Amino acid sequence: MRVLVCPTAFKESLSATRLVDAIGEGVLRAGPDSTLRRMPVSDGGPGLLDAIAETEGGEIRTFRVRGPLGEPVSARTLWSSPTDVVIETVGER
Repeated sequence: MRVLVCPTAFKESLSATRLVDAIGEGVLRAGPDSTLRRMPVSDGGPGLLDAIAETEGGEIRTFRVRGPLGEPVSARTLWSSPTDVVIETVGER
Protein backbone atom coordinates (compact mmCIF):
# COMPACT_ATOMS: atom_id res chain seq x y z
CA MET A 1 0.00 0.00 0.00
CA ARG A 2 1.23 3.52 -0.79
CA VAL A 3 0.50 6.13 1.88
CA LEU A 4 0.94 9.90 1.74
CA VAL A 5 1.37 11.38 5.24
CA CYS A 6 0.88 15.17 5.11
CA PRO A 7 -0.43 16.67 8.36
CA THR A 8 -0.21 20.22 9.58
CA ALA A 9 0.93 20.93 13.14
CA PHE A 10 -1.23 20.35 16.21
CA LYS A 11 -1.02 23.85 17.66
CA GLU A 12 1.08 24.04 20.84
CA SER A 13 1.43 20.26 20.84
CA LEU A 14 3.29 18.63 17.95
CA SER A 15 5.00 20.08 14.90
CA ALA A 16 4.01 18.85 11.44
CA THR A 17 7.40 17.13 11.19
CA ARG A 18 6.88 15.22 14.43
CA LEU A 19 3.36 14.29 13.36
CA VAL A 20 4.67 12.94 10.05
CA ASP A 21 7.08 10.72 11.99
CA ALA A 22 4.44 9.53 14.48
CA ILE A 23 1.79 8.81 11.85
CA GLY A 24 4.37 7.15 9.60
CA GLU A 25 5.45 4.90 12.47
CA GLY A 26 1.84 3.88 13.08
CA VAL A 27 1.24 3.14 9.40
CA LEU A 28 4.35 0.95 9.23
CA ARG A 29 3.32 -0.97 12.35
CA ALA A 30 -0.07 -1.69 10.79
CA GLY A 31 1.33 -2.41 7.33
CA PRO A 32 5.08 -3.09 7.34
CA ASP A 33 5.12 -3.43 3.57
CA SER A 34 3.63 0.03 3.06
CA THR A 35 5.52 2.66 1.10
CA LEU A 36 5.42 6.07 2.80
CA ARG A 37 5.79 9.53 1.38
CA ARG A 38 6.26 12.05 4.17
CA MET A 39 5.23 15.63 3.49
CA PRO A 40 4.55 17.98 6.43
CA VAL A 41 2.43 20.98 5.46
CA SER A 42 1.72 24.42 6.90
CA ASP A 43 -0.94 27.08 6.53
CA GLY A 44 1.77 29.75 6.47
CA GLY A 45 1.95 30.46 10.21
CA PRO A 46 4.22 28.89 12.79
CA GLY A 47 5.73 25.69 11.43
CA LEU A 48 6.07 26.97 7.86
CA LEU A 49 9.87 26.89 7.98
CA ASP A 50 9.92 23.37 9.45
CA ALA A 51 7.64 22.11 6.67
CA ILE A 52 9.77 23.72 3.93
CA ALA A 53 13.04 22.54 5.51
CA GLU A 54 11.75 18.97 5.72
CA THR A 55 11.20 18.78 1.97
CA GLU A 56 13.68 21.33 0.57
CA GLY A 57 16.49 21.38 3.12
CA GLY A 58 18.29 24.43 4.42
CA GLU A 59 19.33 25.81 7.78
CA ILE A 60 16.93 27.38 10.28
CA ARG A 61 18.39 30.30 12.22
CA THR A 62 16.78 32.52 14.88
CA PHE A 63 17.53 36.21 15.32
CA ARG A 64 16.40 38.86 17.82
CA VAL A 65 14.73 41.66 15.86
CA ARG A 66 12.23 44.43 16.48
CA GLY A 67 8.59 43.61 15.87
CA PRO A 68 6.02 45.91 14.22
CA LEU A 69 5.58 47.89 17.46
CA GLY A 70 9.31 48.12 18.12
CA GLU A 71 9.45 45.42 20.80
CA PRO A 72 12.14 42.72 20.65
CA VAL A 73 10.94 39.41 19.18
CA SER A 74 12.53 36.21 17.92
CA ALA A 75 12.41 35.82 14.15
CA ARG A 76 13.01 32.43 12.57
CA THR A 77 14.58 32.24 9.13
CA LEU A 78 15.29 29.39 6.73
CA TRP A 79 18.43 29.78 4.64
CA SER A 80 18.32 27.54 1.57
CA SER A 81 21.37 29.29 0.07
CA PRO A 82 23.51 32.34 0.94
CA THR A 83 20.99 34.54 -0.92
CA ASP A 84 17.66 32.67 -0.55
CA VAL A 85 15.90 33.17 2.78
CA VAL A 86 12.36 32.53 4.02
CA ILE A 87 11.35 34.59 7.06
CA GLU A 88 8.68 33.41 9.47
CA THR A 89 6.86 36.55 10.55
CA VAL A 90 5.27 35.12 13.69
CA GLY A 91 7.73 35.75 16.50
CA GLU A 92 7.83 35.18 20.23
CA ARG A 93 8.87 37.75 22.79
